[in-house]
Amino acid sequence: MCINLKAKALQRERAAHRPDVDYFDYLKEELGYRLADRVLDITRDMDLCLDIGCGRGYVTRHLTARSIKKLKCCEMSTTMLEQCQLPDESENIECEKINYDFDGRALPFEDESINLVTSSLSLHWVNNLPGLFKEINRVLKKDGVFIGSMFGGDTLFEVS
Repeated sequence: MCINLKAKALQRERAAHRPDVDYFDYLKEELGYRLADRVLDITRDMDLCLDIGCGRGYVTRHLTARSIKKLKCCEMSTTMLEQCQLPDESENIECEKINYDFDGRALPFEDESINLVTSSLSLHWVNNLPGLFKEINRVLKKDGVFIGSMFGGDTLFEVS
């Protein structure tokens, strides 16, 4: 199945403008919190974290300076990126938001430059998942960590 990226971008923009977003984002919020909690299990310093498909900040808002120093948030939807909640300012994490469609394109980072890559509930929309994983592997440092969550095939077939 090939996903039409223009249609997906329009859908994400439409979703970003919904006034009843809290009715739908509870699952993304819960999984983002759990994923960020897994980051705390990493015992070494993570200088730079990249969150791919950050959405409204489901993972990023829960990250702490105990785990990371710098954070780069990538999202294809401009509106969702604007709505992305960053970690609390008291955490003193340097943050940057990047509007970027990561499907089928090289990630705009140097080889072995990132300690941690996170992604929660956005990778199932990627047409070339092996290509994106190859890019993630390229930008991760040798001892880097990838933590992600995604829906598998037929995960929510009951709701269709």
